Amino acid sequence: MPQLDPASFSSQLFWLTIFFVALYVVLARFFLPRVHHVLEVRAETIEGDVAQAESFKTEAKRVQEIYEKGLADVRAKSKSIISEAQGKMAAAAASKQAELDAVIEKKLSESEAGISTAKKTVMDKLSPVVSDLAAEIVQKLVKHKPDSGDLDKIIKKLGKGTSV
Repeated sequence: MPQLDPASFSSQLFWLTIFFVALYVVLARFFLPRVHHVLEVRAETIEGDVAQAESFKTEAKRVQEIYEKGLADVRAKSKSIISEAQGKMAAAAASKQAELDAVIEKKLSESEAGISTAKKTVMDKLSPVVSDLAAEIVQKLVKHKPDSGDLDKIIKKLGKGTSV
């Protein structure tokens, strides 16, 4: 193999040096600046994207806080509307209950008056019949006719609910 011949080592080293120097110059002048520029642009793009992502994150937090505050305000307002409506309904129910109580009380007093009048009428109509019936019962039991005035007093006392 001619590459391993020690006589050609010096020329091989010369051309090797020239080739590597030329390769270094070509790479350093043409390719490495382009690669360096691409890496710088890429780093700037990444930094810009990270900065933009941070600004978006900050904006999202701000919007979320505004949303939560608005939601809390709406909840508070709805609670106040509900409590106000409940208060109005309670007041309306109380006034309606008072009206119904008044109507019931009026009908109750009318009914009691009617019952009292009916009771008095019945007692007035029943008093002579009861008096005659009591007189006959007493006469049959004891064979003596009682005084009608005494019987009327006793029947009136019993009609009023007092004891004899």
